[in-house]
Amino acid sequence: MGAASPQHAPMVDFIEGATDDLVELVQVFSTINDPRRRSALLAFARAVARGQPLQAAGQTTE
Repeated sequence: MGAASPQHAPMVDFIEGATDDLVELVQVFSTINDPRRRSALLAFARAVARGQPLQAAGQTTE
């Protein structure tokens, strides 16, 4: 209320630079209804992008 709405980059740039894999990823992601699964997938994608080793659920590093 009273605050300016956040500015977003235009979608045209995203669409023009999108690969088939990216388009498929967005389409598949949009079909996930469970917020916990969406969050888990985002965490996975961030970890992969950063090159972090993946851990099985419930495991901790010591």
